[in-house]
Amino acid sequence: MKAALYRRTGPAAEVLQVEEIERPQPGPGEVLVRVRASGVNPTDYKTRAGMTPRPIDGFQIPNMDGAGIIEAAGPGDCLFDPRRRVQCGLSLARRAGAAGREVGASSYR
Repeated sequence: MKAALYRRTGPAAEVLQVEEIERPQPGPGEVLVRVRASGVNPTDYKTRAGMTPRPIDGFQIPNMDGAGIIEAAGPGDCLFDPRRRVQCGLSLARRAGAAGREVGASSYR
């Protein structure tokens, strides 16, 4: 899958790039959301710029606010079914080789 990401902090024009990355697999109680729309949240640009103390483990995908469709659910009980449209309210930031931790999704029709 393609993702806009950064591997180090700094000015957007210098650190943001689009790369092909491995599609993450959701773990127990997690979902994988195909993001269809993403906003630039103040936390996104401050973290990317290095203004907040957040370590980067491989790479970071800025996306504090977004909306999309659930593509897959991990094993176990899940509040949302695949193909449901959701609003993502917390970070979908991914680390290399790890599934995104989507905690704050709400459904909409």
